[in-house]
Amino acid sequence: MKKLNVKGSLLLDGLISLSIISLLCFLLVPLMIKLDHTLTEKESEIEMKRLLATVSHKYSLRELKHGLQISNSNIYTYNDQLCITSKHKSLCTSI
Repeated sequence: MKKLNVKGSLLLDGLISLSIISLLCFLLVPLMIKLDHTLTEKESEIEMKRLLATVSHKYSLRELKHGLQISNSNIYTYNDQLCITSKHKSLCTSI
């Protein structure tokens, strides 16, 4: 009788540990994916701001009014704002 309780206890311990590991995986994997996605978006936004800062110091307003295309990004002026448009995102800042 005592051996049956031990075997049932081991089975129950195994199921509990498997459920804890599964729960951690179901929670952590989506969080890591979202974190990676957020990091990629922020990195893209910082790169766009860096490009705007570089362009605003390097080119004159007359050249910017005609628009520029640098590294797959379109840079132009619109309503006294310097704007950049990339594949998926657009960003404007005042001049």
